[in-house]
Amino acid sequence: MNKNSFRNWFRFLSRRIILLLIVLILITSIAFFVTRFIGSPVYLMVGSQRSEEIIEAARQELNLDKPLSVQYFIYINDLLHGDLGISRFTYNPVIDDLKRKLPATLELATVSIILISILGIILGFTAAVKRESFLGKFANWISSIGVSVAPFWLALMLIFLFYFIFRIVPAPIGRIDSNINLTAHYSGFYLIDSLLAGNIDAFISSVYHLILPVFVLVFTTTPYIFKLVYSDVVEVLRSNYIQNARAFGLKKITIYRYILKNIAPSLLTLIALNFAVLISADIVIEKVFSWPGLGLYALNAMNNSDYCPVISIALLAAIVYNLLYFLADTFSIIIDPRWGLE
Repeated sequence: MNKNSFRNWFRFLSRRIILLLIVLILITSIAFFVTRFIGSPVYLMVGSQRSEEIIEAARQELNLDKPLSVQYFIYINDLLHGDLGISRFTYNPVIDDLKRKLPATLELATVSIILISILGIILGFTAAVKRESFLGKFANWISSIGVSVAPFWLALMLIFLFYFIFRIVPAPIGRIDSNINLTAHYSGFYLIDSLLAGNIDAFISSVYHLILPVFVLVFTTTPYIFKLVYSDVVEVLRSNYIQNARAFGLKKITIYRYILKNIAPSLLTLIALNFAVLISADIVIEKVFSWPGLGLYALNAMNNSDYCPVISIALLAAIVYNLLYFLADTFSIIIDPRWGLE
């Protein structure tokens, strides 16, 4: 790496780190002040015993008796020391709740994004190369339906059809059957942990519980990857250099490799965006399937005016988005230097 290249990479990384810090400060501030105005967790703590003395004691415990600016700086100080607070709904440290909930969301999101990426690329590429074929037209038709369908409606219909009517899949409650005990927790991913523990029953149960939520996410998210790949491939196919490559008799596999290299930067960015959405904003699917991940945890926290989990999940979402964008941009520059570091 020469001196100029090193300097460019240093500027690129510095800008991204500064941008991440600014985003985290803004997200923290917005989440803090919004949660303070939408409700108070005091009555959740005191229950039916609502004497003025008990309410005031709870307010003092939560520092709600102090000015809003003082509450904010207290929270920032705790945050800088790694203290995300205590959930007033689960009565656990928020950091511990996140450690337990995150693997469930990551497993669902990871399995989904792998299938979404594979299907989106294959279908989009095929439909672009063979636009007049039956497969190309069928892929376009399916993607149009996927964009139009509401995920929660599709999830409810699938549950009604495949669980209540045909009894093909297990009850949409959790990640694994209640009668199966999976004691090994190497990664937090039930698919991996069950295989490492040699527990085939747990693996099969985990697969069955993933089928419907993964199908809903794949069916409603793949069209976005498909449309991008389709439009980019069509545009590249019409470019002069591809026409010249064909005229010189280059093999199709070589031409396709050049096409994939050209669409890779925008494709990586969209995949990263969708992965971030699946991790941080998949509340509806987790609620419908009672999936014990971050989405369901965040929804319960919001319903109970539980400040600390809401702010912590907002921070985690900001970190995930920025980290994935950073990785996507970095790989895009490595794949195609024309993107540049300026």
